[in-house]
Amino acid sequence: MANDLIKIDLDTNPGEPPRSLYNAVKFLRQARDEIKKVRDWGLHSISVSDYSVFETRFGLPVGTGASLFTLIDGTLQVLDATSSGYADELMARIANSTT
Repeated sequence: MANDLIKIDLDTNPGEPPRSLYNAVKFLRQARDEIKKVRDWGLHSISVSDYSVFETRFGLPVGTGASLFTLIDGTLQVLDATSSGYADELMARIANSTT
């Protein structure tokens, strides 16, 4: 694997643009991890086409579980897309120079 890590030097460039870039990537990672956790809980709360346990567990209105789960799963697929997406590569390659 190539050494393609992109380091943001926050020590010598402490301004808002580099910090915002670093924070955006950090929050994207956190969001992906939280979405993955919710999706995993959802997978254990759905029985074929019965989303009632999922809806109850997450405090959703009756009848909205399937739609929400589809949105969660689709969002996670985009964030984890290693073959066609940029989010996964962005999260993998950006780092603070002190990390």
